[in-house]
Amino acid sequence: MTPSKRTSLIATNYTGHIEDTSILQRFLCTDLSNQRIPVTHLFIAHYHAYPCTVIIQASTSLGKLHVPSIRRYLEIDHKHNSTEDIIKREYHPIVRSFYITNFLANLGNGIMIDCENCQLINDIENPNKYKSDGYYDYFLIVEKLRINYLPEHDIYVNDELASKLSSFYVLQSKSTIIQVVCKYPQQGYYLHGINIKKPFIYDLSLSYGKDFIIIHHQILKQLNKIEWKGIILLYGIPGTGKTYYIRYLINELQEKNLIYFPSDIIRVLSSSEILQILKPYSHSIIIIDDAENLNKDHPDQVLNNLFNLNHLSHRPIIATFNSYLPQIFSHHKTSSIIQYSFNKLDIINSRILLKTLGSQRDNETIKQSMTLGEIYAQITFETKIQNENIIESRKKLKTPDEMIQLLAEQELSLSDKDNCTLS
Repeated sequence: MTPSKRTSLIATNYTGHIEDTSILQRFLCTDLSNQRIPVTHLFIAHYHAYPCTVIIQASTSLGKLHVPSIRRYLEIDHKHNSTEDIIKREYHPIVRSFYITNFLANLGNGIMIDCENCQLINDIENPNKYKSDGYYDYFLIVEKLRINYLPEHDIYVNDELASKLSSFYVLQSKSTIIQVVCKYPQQGYYLHGINIKKPFIYDLSLSYGKDFIIIHHQILKQLNKIEWKGIILLYGIPGTGKTYYIRYLINELQEKNLIYFPSDIIRVLSSSEILQILKPYSHSIIIIDDAENLNKDHPDQVLNNLFNLNHLSHRPIIATFNSYLPQIFSHHKTSSIIQYSFNKLDIINSRILLKTLGSQRDNETIKQSMTLGEIYAQITFETKIQNENIIESRKKLKTPDEMIQLLAEQELSLSDKDNCTLS
């Protein structure tokens, strides 16, 4: 009796399909126990050639490739049928669903794209405004992927495809710990460490002005020196981005202890108490927000108080003021003082930054200068509207201008000072 011919039960377009029986036999003799997709074997099975390869990463620092956007791009621009991909999944207990950990896509033209070790994370910045990939704002990301291809595609892969794939990214949040001086009633002071995420600033020069770039590099250079013990004075009305910038700055510093003194606490501390708090922290930087509150009875003495603290502590100080206090520091070395005044962005730059951040607001409705807080609050406001039922949201919210002002006050705060006083 003649044995019946064996046939495959899967479609021949499936990336994992192996038609050549000799290759299949060699596959069966290969140790595949590590459970990784055997990309090179499959490429050879499909194209009878060893592949050229290029590794792709996000086109910006701290960037992670956004997997769903890459897969959508392949489906739309390359007419790729993703149901033919080899896919591996794992269960995520928080999102309560399965997610892709590895996949191999065969574009059918001598190009295969493989991706492994994908992760679901929710601690990200989303400059490209992607929709989240699960509950709790989780995004499916990967560190890098690989393009496997025949040599005839070398120019296209390296000049076009690689560049396009690297443009689909989110930013993994960077954070640093800052020690906040807090108080137990009747017991004394203690330090409470909190994580401060590095905020996403698309372009420092666009957000703060071209002349600020020089100041920023000067601040960064001096604060990273062990021997520099100067003072940085940042002025500007609320919302101009002083505190937002400090959050960005402290995530750029190297191996520094950061001590944050709320102004309502530091003004009642004696010099000996302050020095006692600072004693365990070498190479530390003192940060004081709203420094004009240091001496409400004698505001003209605030800068003198800061210089005295600087002299006693032998530590750099970063202080912000909600108004500009022009001073000529005749009794101090100018090399030990850096000062800058933050202002509103003019109408043109306000329009440019809003559009850059993805705002849908009509340029013609922006008829006056805006603070950085108002601009970011506008983006937050639009995002809230997009994520909710528009009709119901408009019933609940105040007028857009009132909402923007409210959000502007919330967006740029450094920390919740109320959490640092225990009742």
